[in-house]
Amino acid sequence: MLTFPYASKVLGVESMGTVSFADAFCKTFMLISSIGIPIYGVRSIAKCTQDSQNIKKTFQEIFLIHLLSTISFGIIYFTLVYSLEKTNNNIEFYIVGYFIVVMNVFSFEWYFMGVEKFKELSFRYIIIKILMAILIFFFIKDKSDQLLYFTLTLGMFMGNSLLNLFILDKELFVFNNYKMLNLRKHLKPLFYILLSNSAITIYLFLDTIILGFLCNNTHVGLYSTAIKIAKIPLLLVSTLANVLFPKISSLLNNENKNEAIELINKALLLVGTICIPMSLGLFAVSSDVVFLFSDTEYEPAILTLKILSFIIPLVGFSNIFGIQILTSLSKDIFLTISVSIGMVLSILLNLLLARFLYENGTAIATLSAELAVTIITFFFSIKYLKFHFPTKETLLNILVCSVFIFISHTCGLFFKNYITHLIVSVFACGLYFSIVQIFLLKNPIFASFWELVVKNKK
Repeated sequence: MLTFPYASKVLGVESMGTVSFADAFCKTFMLISSIGIPIYGVRSIAKCTQDSQNIKKTFQEIFLIHLLSTISFGIIYFTLVYSLEKTNNNIEFYIVGYFIVVMNVFSFEWYFMGVEKFKELSFRYIIIKILMAILIFFFIKDKSDQLLYFTLTLGMFMGNSLLNLFILDKELFVFNNYKMLNLRKHLKPLFYILLSNSAITIYLFLDTIILGFLCNNTHVGLYSTAIKIAKIPLLLVSTLANVLFPKISSLLNNENKNEAIELINKALLLVGTICIPMSLGLFAVSSDVVFLFSDTEYEPAILTLKILSFIIPLVGFSNIFGIQILTSLSKDIFLTISVSIGMVLSILLNLLLARFLYENGTAIATLSAELAVTIITFFFSIKYLKFHFPTKETLLNILVCSVFIFISHTCGLFFKNYITHLIVSVFACGLYFSIVQIFLLKNPIFASFWELVVKNKK
């Protein structure tokens, strides 16, 4: 978030497109070669937190599977890199990229999340982020530094992996008896998650890859700018998901279904309350945000960002339906079906629209895929867990937040500078939304916060 505006202005839209295409290609293989371990590993470790020997055995089995998988997919990776003209022309990007694919094996974030060491994980991630930001500001000076920028951005994964490896209990790597390890028992659940994970990866990254093959790097740069901005609010959703998943998984595995449902209901209300205003707020000030994060060269990305702003609540809700519920209940096959439908829809729409509508066609394909996955995962998840979706609150939030567009337009009549307009619009929309939530809609989330403020004043 700190380095992206600087890099987009220094490198320019075409160089950012080159970097974004290589980044999407490498991360596609990184996620596929992990064969669902970031999800499955958390669940498996969370199930055996009370048994240190079982944790060690499970850790070793999952680690070996991840290592063997990464080596196997590496053959496919380099076959494609040397065969395709677009990747072979920038071969140095993809050699650097594969080092990151390998280092992902040693990140072990699934282990730290499984034992609920979120503070330590977050602290290390922030430290690495800050270090990478300093290096980018110091070394990236012009368009010729695009390979160095790509290396530094991916270097965050390497730094995080090395730090996690250093901190991890070395006893976990002491293999006392290889014959006691049972890798086969993990293969079936991992196979289902692999299918699901591959589908998720395809419509997360293949949009950029298809756009790159059908159009030039300038269009990739415009789309990647818009999608990166749209994904910034999703960091909050990801944080919520990372905290909830081990807890919900543990409750459901220990037959505490009612407590899990109560937690899921609160999470759904929270996602609606946070993501809907972020979505419509981003739509309202999209031109200001694009110019803040880049410059006038990226002006065509404004419409793209408006389209992509609507994925924010969809991703928030589908994460709860798919990951928090279906995966926690070991119903991975239904998550696989859901994301496979989204994957097919994404590919078809990208091939149909990207050639003519360029970055906007890809944005429409991405939004359509997210909507399809959200709807399908909802019907599957509510079939197995009778939670309450806050339909009334969601619709009211959409109605209330639609006023953001009018507020932003009104502010634009008085403030012509995009930074001033952005600050005033965000403040005005935030104040309006808070007042409506506390005093008119009586939202329990805002009401609890308001009561806390009033008590502290007294």
